[in-house]
Amino acid sequence: MENFTIVINGDDPVLVDFVNNKAFGSHAYALEEVANALGERLRIIKVDTAKNKTILSAYGLHLQNSFSPTLILFRKGKMLWRDNQELSKTDIMMNIVYNLR
Repeated sequence: MENFTIVINGDDPVLVDFVNNKAFGSHAYALEEVANALGERLRIIKVDTAKNKTILSAYGLHLQNSFSPTLILFRKGKMLWRDNQELSKTDIMMNIVYNLR
């Protein structure tokens, strides 16, 4: 994967999915649908929480036994939206559209 900082500082919006392999969330399916719907207009990347603790602490995320699914939307390095609950495709899309307007 490209350097995280370079990716989130790009011109294109990036949705980061912080993944805990021990707790696979149902929003993973919703993210596939979002990726299909938005195509190249949005980049979605996954960050393995077990391997990227520096990134976790930089954004105030703490790896615990039950890590909440966390999505963060960036554009040009700025955090536009963050959520830490299971969301449907519709909820994710609404938040992306609202925050990118």
